[in-house]
Amino acid sequence: MQFKFYDDVDPEQVNQINLICHNEPADERTLAGIRKSDPFCSPWFRMYAVEGERIIAQVGAQYPRIETAEGEAKAGFIEAVAGTPSFARKGYAKALMKKVHEQMRDDGVDIFALTTSRILVAYDMYPKLGYHDIMGFNWGLKRGAKYPKGDVKVKVARHLPTGGDKLFRELAQGNLGFVRRPNSYPEKKCSWGAHYTKAVSFSREGEPIGYALVRLMEDFLNVRELVCPDLADMAPCLRALENRFPRKQVSRSISGRDSISQRFRDHGFAEGESWGMFMAMDAKGKLSRKQVKNMLGLGRDRFQMFALDTY
Repeated sequence: MQFKFYDDVDPEQVNQINLICHNEPADERTLAGIRKSDPFCSPWFRMYAVEGERIIAQVGAQYPRIETAEGEAKAGFIEAVAGTPSFARKGYAKALMKKVHEQMRDDGVDIFALTTSRILVAYDMYPKLGYHDIMGFNWGLKRGAKYPKGDVKVKVARHLPTGGDKLFRELAQGNLGFVRRPNSYPEKKCSWGAHYTKAVSFSREGEPIGYALVRLMEDFLNVRELVCPDLADMAPCLRALENRFPRKQVSRSISGRDSISQRFRDHGFAEGESWGMFMAMDAKGKLSRKQVKNMLGLGRDRFQMFALDTY
């Protein structure tokens, strides 16, 4: 078995393994667009386990900058784990993960991270490699409602509303986690797919008070990211959002801070069982689960993570 980077393997086989395992295209043009647009892509993008000329497993890694209790860190975010079905459960994916870890250490990565589902076969592999369960995906769901007209105005924009980067930084000020983004990051992240379909800004008496990135489906309004520097503005912004995009159901995506999650609960979002999990470990594999959580700031309500921060 050999280990090769994306640029050294057959791109059509890459497309096939992603269609089989993730039901997503990974043709040369699509992946070239992702690598060009997302500033967090690792130089080698993805690594492959190869037998002869055949790809049998894939692991990708992205390198976002995050803020920890010990200062800024370079994260290695695992993504696109896949394997050829006939080679499943034979140790290839685990061996490839270990090789990817070695490469990330060589690249100066401080902490390994990934998101997965508890129902996936790969979930059981990650603790054996040293990963800890850090945070269940805080999804929330409520029935859509119509509210009395308030004083918050909603403006729909094609891309991230003007000032959105500034508002994100204001919310991120003093927090930890995935709060270090380049300008216009949400728009750049859409190279991966339809992470959001509408960007809106909120204002009161002409003054901006927040923005939201939402994904609209036939019956669903999914709040991918809602940023209000003053948390007291979240409730009126949510009411204005539901009035602007009436749907039978409203769901929200993950956010690590308890204070933000509580604002959604106060608005009527019920949290169900966490099917997904954010997992992490220090690059040296020496820290306990409690130590990793403390480093990320989860115990002090300072960890920030939105849907767009995941891979």
